[in-house]
Amino acid sequence: MLVVGTSARSSGTYIDLLPGWATAVYFGLFSAWAGAMPLIVLIVSVGELRHGQLSVPVMASFGLFVLLAVWGLEEAASILAMGLLSAVSRSRDFVELRVELNEASYSYLLILATVCAALPVVERAVETLGIDYWSRSCRRLRPMWADLVASCPEVVLGQSGRRTSPKARAHRMCIEVRDSISLLGRHLDADVSADGAAVALADAAHRRRCGCPARAFTRLPVASSGDLKSELGILAELSKDWPSSTNPTRVSEHAR
Repeated sequence: MLVVGTSARSSGTYIDLLPGWATAVYFGLFSAWAGAMPLIVLIVSVGELRHGQLSVPVMASFGLFVLLAVWGLEEAASILAMGLLSAVSRSRDFVELRVELNEASYSYLLILATVCAALPVVERAVETLGIDYWSRSCRRLRPMWADLVASCPEVVLGQSGRRTSPKARAHRMCIEVRDSISLLGRHLDADVSADGAAVALADAAHRRRCGCPARAFTRLPVASSGDLKSELGILAELSKDWPSSTNPTRVSEHAR
């Protein structure tokens, strides 16, 4: 492309508007790689969508990739047609329109690329301020989680020492809470109801901290989950009724 575009550069003219074989070769090469990239993206995206078993956000992402790939293929075909028509001095109106669209497309792509480049910075800023979904989820779970891991310290997972993301912290807290619930099943009353699950679990944690002997295992009536977000929702619902450590009247007299 650099070689065949030499004459256009030396004359200070857009090669898009220059008749001759060099224009046809230039845009033939351009359209080959400009069409190959979206074609690969389209094949992979359609394959993933056909395979299924994807979450809604991932499906939406692949759907967006399909739209962008189709747009890229249309652009490659349209630009190739422009180059061939310009090379033989035909359909000058279409050629000039395509040149204007190319200029506009560059601006749109530059804006889109700028937004994409800014997203990680915004995400990190939101995490630093602690207002992202995962940080808020950690805060909701923290009172219940802190009491549970104090009663069941063996459930605490090892720390790598590196800074972990809020999502990773939320995931770890969910695992530790679930492991604590399993251990505290040997300290639950036999007649635990779904409405009183939080208080019953707090009672069990209190018994274990006090060294009370274990009893027959009782399953806490808490729903299971299929992914991390649903797990956070289930545990956050449980933590809403968690007795405050500074308000012992909410813990049953039997536990004390």
